[in-house]
Amino acid sequence: MENKQTTTPKIIVDNKGRGLDESLDATENFAKATGLSAKDALRLRLLAEETLAMVRAIVCGFTAEFWLEKDGLGVITIHLLATAEMNYTKKQALIDAATNKKNFTVGIMGKIRELVENAIYSVEEVENLRTEYGGVPVMYGAMGLVGTGTAVHRDHYMWSLNKYRHTVDEAADDEAVKELEKSIVAKLADDVRVSVFGGNAEIIVEKRYSPNK
Repeated sequence: MENKQTTTPKIIVDNKGRGLDESLDATENFAKATGLSAKDALRLRLLAEETLAMVRAIVCGFTAEFWLEKDGLGVITIHLLATAEMNYTKKQALIDAATNKKNFTVGIMGKIRELVENAIYSVEEVENLRTEYGGVPVMYGAMGLVGTGTAVHRDHYMWSLNKYRHTVDEAADDEAVKELEKSIVAKLADDVRVSVFGGNAEIIVEKRYSPNK
Protein backbone atom coordinates (compact mmCIF):
# COMPACT_ATOMS: atom_id res chain seq x y z
CA MET A 1 0.00 0.00 0.00
CA GLU A 2 1.32 3.40 -0.95
CA ASN A 3 1.76 5.71 2.03
CA LYS A 4 0.63 9.07 0.73
CA GLN A 5 0.86 12.18 2.85
CA THR A 6 -1.70 14.92 2.36
CA THR A 7 -1.31 18.42 3.72
CA THR A 8 -3.15 21.72 3.58
CA PRO A 9 -1.55 25.06 2.80
CA LYS A 10 -0.31 26.92 5.89
CA ILE A 11 -2.70 29.63 7.07
CA ILE A 12 -1.57 32.63 9.12
CA VAL A 13 -3.74 33.15 12.22
CA ASP A 14 -3.51 35.61 15.09
CA ASN A 15 -5.28 36.47 18.34
CA LYS A 16 -7.26 39.24 16.63
CA GLY A 17 -9.17 36.71 14.53
CA ARG A 18 -7.20 36.76 11.29
CA GLY A 19 -7.31 33.43 9.49
CA LEU A 20 -9.56 31.65 12.01
CA ASP A 21 -12.61 31.24 9.74
CA GLU A 22 -10.33 30.29 6.86
CA SER A 23 -8.68 27.64 9.05
CA LEU A 24 -12.03 26.09 9.99
CA ASP A 25 -13.11 26.07 6.33
CA ALA A 26 -9.81 24.40 5.44
CA THR A 27 -10.41 21.79 8.15
CA GLU A 28 -13.85 20.94 6.76
CA ASN A 29 -12.54 20.76 3.19
CA PHE A 30 -9.63 18.61 4.35
CA ALA A 31 -12.05 16.20 6.08
CA LYS A 32 -14.06 15.85 2.88
CA ALA A 33 -10.97 15.46 0.70
CA THR A 34 -9.58 12.71 2.91
CA GLY A 35 -12.89 10.83 2.99
CA LEU A 36 -13.79 11.18 6.65
CA SER A 37 -17.32 10.28 7.72
CA ALA A 38 -19.61 13.07 8.92
CA LYS A 39 -19.00 12.01 12.54
CA ASP A 40 -15.22 11.95 12.16
CA ALA A 41 -15.27 15.26 10.26
CA LEU A 42 -17.20 16.85 13.15
CA ARG A 43 -14.66 15.57 15.66
CA LEU A 44 -11.80 16.96 13.59
CA ARG A 45 -13.53 20.34 13.40
CA LEU A 46 -14.05 20.34 17.17
CA LEU A 47 -10.35 19.72 17.69
CA ALA A 48 -9.51 22.56 15.30
CA GLU A 49 -11.98 24.86 17.08
CA GLU A 50 -10.43 24.12 20.47
CA THR A 51 -6.94 24.77 19.11
CA LEU A 52 -7.95 28.03 17.47
CA ALA A 53 -9.92 29.18 20.54
CA MET A 54 -6.66 29.03 22.43
CA VAL A 55 -5.14 31.32 19.80
CA ARG A 56 -7.80 33.95 20.49
CA ALA A 57 -7.01 33.84 24.22
CA ILE A 58 -3.29 34.64 23.91
CA VAL A 59 -2.74 37.88 25.83
CA CYS A 60 -0.23 39.53 23.49
CA GLY A 61 0.03 40.06 19.77
CA PHE A 62 1.47 37.10 17.90
CA THR A 63 1.09 35.18 14.67
CA ALA A 64 0.99 31.46 14.06
CA GLU A 65 0.87 29.06 11.13
CA PHE A 66 -2.02 26.59 11.09
CA TRP A 67 -2.18 23.51 8.87
CA LEU A 68 -3.30 19.87 8.79
CA GLU A 69 -1.56 16.73 7.59
CA LYS A 70 -2.60 13.13 7.03
CA ASP A 71 -0.13 10.30 6.53
CA GLY A 72 -0.61 6.96 4.80
CA LEU A 73 -1.36 5.25 8.12
CA GLY A 74 -4.49 7.31 8.74
CA VAL A 75 -3.00 9.72 11.29
CA ILE A 76 -4.27 13.29 10.98
CA THR A 77 -2.36 16.03 12.76
CA ILE A 78 -3.38 19.62 13.41
CA HIS A 79 -0.34 21.89 13.58
CA LEU A 80 0.01 25.31 15.16
CA LEU A 81 3.44 26.94 15.02
CA ALA A 82 3.39 30.12 17.10
CA THR A 83 5.86 32.97 17.16
CA ALA A 84 5.67 36.48 18.57
CA GLU A 85 6.83 39.99 17.92
CA MET A 86 8.07 40.75 21.39
CA ASN A 87 9.30 43.88 23.13
CA TYR A 88 9.87 44.82 26.75
CA THR A 89 6.33 46.12 27.29
CA LYS A 90 4.73 42.95 25.97
CA LYS A 91 7.10 40.79 27.99
CA GLN A 92 6.22 42.68 31.15
CA ALA A 93 2.49 42.29 30.43
CA LEU A 94 2.96 38.54 30.11
CA ILE A 95 4.95 38.34 33.32
CA ASP A 96 2.28 40.32 35.18
CA ALA A 97 -0.45 38.04 33.81
CA ALA A 98 1.47 34.89 34.71
CA THR A 99 2.14 35.99 38.27
CA ASN A 100 -1.35 37.32 38.95
CA LYS A 101 -3.38 34.56 40.61
CA LYS A 102 -6.60 35.99 39.17
CA ASN A 103 -5.33 35.15 35.71
CA PHE A 104 -4.51 31.50 36.35
CA THR A 105 -6.47 29.37 33.91
CA VAL A 106 -7.95 25.93 34.26
CA GLY A 107 -8.40 23.18 31.73
CA ILE A 108 -5.93 21.44 29.48
CA MET A 109 -6.07 23.95 26.62
CA GLY A 110 -5.93 26.88 29.02
CA LYS A 111 -2.75 25.52 30.50
CA ILE A 112 -1.30 24.86 27.05
CA ARG A 113 -2.07 28.50 26.27
CA GLU A 114 -0.04 29.53 29.32
CA LEU A 115 2.79 27.33 28.12
CA VAL A 116 2.72 29.03 24.72
CA GLU A 117 2.64 32.48 26.31
CA ASN A 118 5.57 31.63 28.54
CA ALA A 119 7.53 30.37 25.54
CA ILE A 120 7.28 33.78 23.92
CA TYR A 121 9.87 35.22 26.25
CA SER A 122 13.14 33.62 27.27
CA VAL A 123 13.41 30.43 29.30
CA GLU A 124 15.59 32.28 31.83
CA GLU A 125 12.78 34.73 32.56
CA VAL A 126 10.19 31.97 32.86
CA GLU A 127 12.39 30.02 35.27
CA ASN A 128 12.49 33.05 37.55
CA LEU A 129 8.70 33.15 37.87
CA ARG A 130 7.39 31.39 40.97
CA THR A 131 3.82 30.41 41.70
CA GLU A 132 1.67 28.84 44.36
CA TYR A 133 2.79 25.41 43.13
CA GLY A 134 5.43 24.94 45.81
CA GLY A 135 7.88 27.32 44.16
CA VAL A 136 7.66 25.53 40.80
CA PRO A 137 8.25 27.76 37.76
CA VAL A 138 5.00 28.79 36.03
CA MET A 139 5.52 26.83 32.83
CA TYR A 140 6.07 23.60 34.75
CA GLY A 141 3.64 23.86 37.67
CA ALA A 142 0.68 25.27 35.75
CA MET A 143 0.97 22.54 33.12
CA GLY A 144 1.49 19.71 35.57
CA LEU A 145 4.85 19.12 33.92
CA VAL A 146 6.64 18.11 37.08
CA GLY A 147 7.10 14.35 37.09
CA THR A 148 5.50 13.83 33.68
CA GLY A 149 8.63 12.44 32.08
CA THR A 150 8.96 15.65 30.08
CA ALA A 151 12.37 16.33 28.58
CA VAL A 152 13.45 19.83 29.60
CA HIS A 153 16.50 21.63 28.28
CA ARG A 154 17.65 25.21 28.57
CA ASP A 155 16.20 26.18 25.18
CA HIS A 156 13.79 23.34 24.45
CA TYR A 157 11.15 21.32 26.26
CA MET A 158 8.19 19.16 25.33
CA TRP A 159 4.87 18.20 26.92
CA SER A 160 2.71 15.27 25.86
CA LEU A 161 -0.93 14.68 26.74
CA ASN A 162 -0.33 10.92 26.78
CA LYS A 163 2.54 11.26 29.26
CA TYR A 164 0.38 13.55 31.36
CA ARG A 165 -2.49 11.03 31.34
CA HIS A 166 -0.13 8.30 32.48
CA THR A 167 1.24 10.44 35.29
CA VAL A 168 -2.25 11.43 36.46
CA ASP A 169 -3.30 7.77 36.53
CA GLU A 170 -0.24 6.76 38.52
CA ALA A 171 -0.68 9.61 40.99
CA ALA A 172 -4.42 9.00 41.36
CA ASP A 173 -4.94 12.77 41.20
CA ASP A 174 -8.72 13.17 41.35
CA GLU A 175 -8.72 16.85 40.36
CA ALA A 176 -6.50 16.23 37.35
CA VAL A 177 -8.66 13.25 36.33
CA LYS A 178 -11.78 15.45 36.44
CA GLU A 179 -9.98 18.09 34.39
CA LEU A 180 -9.13 15.52 31.72
CA GLU A 181 -12.70 14.21 31.70
CA LYS A 182 -14.05 17.71 31.04
CA SER A 183 -11.63 18.44 28.22
CA ILE A 184 -12.96 18.08 24.67
CA VAL A 185 -9.42 17.77 23.37
CA ALA A 186 -8.48 15.09 25.91
CA LYS A 187 -11.58 13.10 24.94
CA LEU A 188 -11.15 13.35 21.16
CA ALA A 189 -7.40 13.57 20.54
CA ASP A 190 -5.11 10.57 20.65
CA ASP A 191 -2.28 12.84 21.73
CA VAL A 192 -1.30 16.50 22.00
CA ARG A 193 2.35 17.46 21.95
CA VAL A 194 3.77 20.89 22.76
CA SER A 195 7.34 21.60 21.72
CA VAL A 196 8.98 24.83 22.84
CA PHE A 197 12.23 26.05 21.34
CA GLY A 198 13.65 29.50 21.81
CA GLY A 199 10.78 31.95 21.46
CA ASN A 200 8.61 29.58 19.42
CA ALA A 201 6.04 26.97 20.38
CA GLU A 202 4.60 24.22 18.21
CA ILE A 203 1.38 22.40 19.11
CA ILE A 204 0.52 19.15 17.37
CA VAL A 205 -2.92 17.60 17.93
CA GLU A 206 -3.00 13.99 16.75
CA LYS A 207 -6.06 11.96 15.74
CA ARG A 208 -5.77 8.41 14.39
CA TYR A 209 -8.19 7.04 11.81
CA SER A 210 -8.12 3.79 9.89
CA PRO A 211 -5.81 3.99 6.84
CA ASN A 212 -8.72 3.77 4.38
CA LYS A 213 -10.42 6.87 5.77
